[in-house]
Amino acid sequence: MSKNNGIPLLDEKRSFSLIFRGAKTLDLMVDEGGDREQILYILNSIVTEYGRAKVKVGNEVLLLRYVWNDVDRDDSNTINEKEMGELLNRINFQVKEKNHKAVYEQFARTLGLRKEQRKAGLTFDQCVTLLHKTKRDTWQVKPVTQLFFDMFGQFMNNNKVRKKVSANSFLNNFLQTVQGEKNRTLNDVMEIFGKLHELELADVANHITQPNYISSEQFEAYLLSRGNDIFNPERERFSKSDMTKPLSEYWINSSHNTYLTGHQLTGLSSVEMYTKALYRGCRCIELDIWDGGKDEFLGTPIPVVYHGHTMTSKILFEDIIKALQVFLMLHPKTYPLILSLENHCSLPYQQAMATQLKSILGNQLYVPDESSLKGPLPSPLQ
Repeated sequence: MSKNNGIPLLDEKRSFSLIFRGAKTLDLMVDEGGDREQILYILNSIVTEYGRAKVKVGNEVLLLRYVWNDVDRDDSNTINEKEMGELLNRINFQVKEKNHKAVYEQFARTLGLRKEQRKAGLTFDQCVTLLHKTKRDTWQVKPVTQLFFDMFGQFMNNNKVRKKVSANSFLNNFLQTVQGEKNRTLNDVMEIFGKLHELELADVANHITQPNYISSEQFEAYLLSRGNDIFNPERERFSKSDMTKPLSEYWINSSHNTYLTGHQLTGLSSVEMYTKALYRGCRCIELDIWDGGKDEFLGTPIPVVYHGHTMTSKILFEDIIKALQVFLMLHPKTYPLILSLENHCSLPYQQAMATQLKSILGNQLYVPDESSLKGPLPSPLQ
């Protein structure tokens, strides 16, 4: 292995990066003779399998699992009274520390746990039951339950309070009438119901096993699912022939406060965040621009970018534009990059911004002429 002062030299063919949510990356290089492709195949397999499994777990149970992994620090697969108090606080059900033991004991008794079982701690499944009980008992009538009753009726034919809804009623009273999805069929409903029955939910007590029915909890899960997204998934399919309309007619992946690495009051600003946003698919990025100082030798204005009236750090407007120019140089066929300028600059600093945009981007910068200002915006292809 080639080394420089004992440190292995970077070999791009043996290197790869793990990109985490937020701004963190982990850069790795396999040993000489190691199989990078096999490692990448395994990592991609894990991510793919996780994606498949994730859609079979309700949002609340998934959140609880994330919190559980943090709270169960000793990996005992159970939590004690102190850990349960932390878990409840993490899901925004505030319990004072002095009440942790009482709440723990009360819930454990409702589960019928003996003294030695209570001492051993609560399992994840028992905590799922706790989550459902906490959610159920917090409301006299949950808003989604009232919506459920309004659409499907509060009482069933046997005069019992409604706890489930049939496929026909879901189709006629909800999809076609409320949602206006006139083209939906009973086959579509059965496909939806099938996915809901596979879903792991916090509603253990009222679990419905009949394939032609779903519970109010499953109905709530559907309301919050991607299947009920207001955005039509058909629109996600890319076709180059569809890129001929004015820019204003498209949904555009956008970033807010792009420069921030963290807290919007005291966090750091970074030029790198713009590059990361672009590589993640954003095509509209935001710059909050303010008057900075002046060049020590030339006296020219220096526009800066930061979250105004806060303690976030400042970066140069010019450096951001240079980073964009490098991205465009590496990706000359990309669709338009849109700069959302929140402009707080005085006129001299605005003139400096214009000069920097033109000198750095050159003919890559779109500058509208007088006639185009009165017509539609150009298309992505233009």
